[in-house]
Amino acid sequence: MLPAPHPRGIGEILDLAAEILLARFARLVGIAFVTLAVVQGLFRSVGLLGQAGPGPDLEEAYSLLALSLAVFLISNAVINAVATRVTVRFLLGDLLPSGSLVRALPAVLAVSLVTMVLMVVGGIFTLGLGSLIVWYKFLFAPNVVVAESVGPLKAMRRSWELTRASFGRCAGVYLGGMLLVLPLSLAAQDIQDPAGYTMAMEWIPGLSPLAADVLLLLVGALLQALPAAYTGAAFAVLYADTLVRREGVDLVARLADRDLRLSEPPSPPQTVVEELV
Repeated sequence: MLPAPHPRGIGEILDLAAEILLARFARLVGIAFVTLAVVQGLFRSVGLLGQAGPGPDLEEAYSLLALSLAVFLISNAVINAVATRVTVRFLLGDLLPSGSLVRALPAVLAVSLVTMVLMVVGGIFTLGLGSLIVWYKFLFAPNVVVAESVGPLKAMRRSWELTRASFGRCAGVYLGGMLLVLPLSLAAQDIQDPAGYTMAMEWIPGLSPLAADVLLLLVGALLQALPAAYTGAAFAVLYADTLVRREGVDLVARLADRDLRLSEPPSPPQTVVEELV
């Protein structure tokens, strides 16, 4: 049963994101885990290739940086798109005209790329203030692309409108969510350090180097998947809550439920004997 839509505070948004994560754990965390495991495997392969020679030159370094940014954007696009689709359907059902998730991924990727470029450019000329403004104003653009089946430009315009006068709530959800997942993020970093490899070899005697590398890759991907899935769900809940506050989506849901009840045929009247029984 879908929870009744209503305006929520920052704490309620974070709690609801955790509830959705548990209710849709296999889908949210599973897809994030597979995506991040592939990403980490690719990064480790590139790192091993880089260590084989005397070291990458400037051209190779730029190529590795471009590859890292591309993989980062693609993995984030997949995780955020899935989190948005699952969360919005959990909260609002079919009230929004969401389309194909696969078709939405290129638009999500485009929005993420444009936002990143604007954050870099804005940060350079404004000592970081422009980056904060760009992040805030285009925060809901990926959610809009997935949930409302619109193009990148329209999604960015709509995000600009939806985030009007709500910086405190957005910042509160971001900071609160980051604090909640900070232990897992730190643990993921420790797993990826060389000390994690040594620790795995000490804890599991007889473990081969290849098996230790695979084990650390999978554990690290899982520790990263949990925060990524939770953060995506939290921002999707914030987006849905903004729709409730600004556009009365909860009223639409209630009216639709009332119309459905009114359209049902009335039950036949009971006889006196049936009422007594």
